[in-house]
Amino acid sequence: MSLDHSMQSLLSRVIADLPEGTRLQFATVARAPRLQNRVDASVEAQRLIEAAQAERLTNGTPFWHALFRAGARGEMGVPEEILDAAQYHQHPVATEALQVVVGAKSNDRILKLSDNLKATDVLMLTSRLVLPSGSIAHLPMLDFSVKARLPGARGTVSRSVSSLRVSGELTSTGRSFHLFGRRSMSEADWRDFMARALLLSPITDERWIAHQLVAGYASLRVSRSDKGEAPIPLGTA
Repeated sequence: MSLDHSMQSLLSRVIADLPEGTRLQFATVARAPRLQNRVDASVEAQRLIEAAQAERLTNGTPFWHALFRAGARGEMGVPEEILDAAQYHQHPVATEALQVVVGAKSNDRILKLSDNLKATDVLMLTSRLVLPSGSIAHLPMLDFSVKARLPGARGTVSRSVSSLRVSGELTSTGRSFHLFGRRSMSEADWRDFMARALLLSPITDERWIAHQLVAGYASLRVSRSDKGEAPIPLGTA
C-alpha cells in the first residue's frame, strides 16, 4: 500500500525542516472494531447508537457527544457498556523497525515502510522525534472535528492553528482536517500544546487528543485507509 505522491511530498517537506540524524517514529495500526462489536447487543444500546449516528449525519454532531446526550435523555441514563466502550484505546504499534533517520535516504526508507504494510494496516507518522542530541521532541499534530462541508470550516481550522502558535500543513480526509506540524517542540511544550488544543473542542477532536495523551505521542495516518481513502494535502496552515 504505497503512499500517494502528494503525501510523499508532504513528508519530504517535514523532513527537510529537521536536523540530519533526527529519528522519526512511524507506527502501524489496524482498523478498530466497530462500536456495535464492542458492546453487548442490548436493545437499548443499539437504539442509542442508531440515534447518535442519525444525529451525526443530520447535524454534524460528534458521534460520542450525540450518543451521551441520547443516553442522558432516557430514564436509565447512559448504559455502563457504552461508558466502557467509550474508553477503548487502540495503541499504535511503534517499533524500532518503524523508525526513519533523517538523511539522504529518508524518502526511500519511508516508501519501503509503506510498501511492506499488511493489507489490514495503515501507516501513521507519530509526533515523537529523537533529536541528534538524544533528547525527545515532538511535532505538533492535530485532528479536527469541524466538518469540511461547512463553509467556514477551512478558515476556522487555519485560525485555530494560528491561535495555538504553531505552523504546519493541513490535510483533508474529505470529512475533516489534520495538521502536520513542521517545527519540533519539547515534550513539556507538546503536552501544553495538546491541552490548549483541547480547549478549542469541538473544533478540535477532544477524543483524539485524549488517545494521544494516553499513548504519549500523537499519530496521524499518512497512507491510504482500509477503504482506499488517501489524505489530501491542502497546503500550509
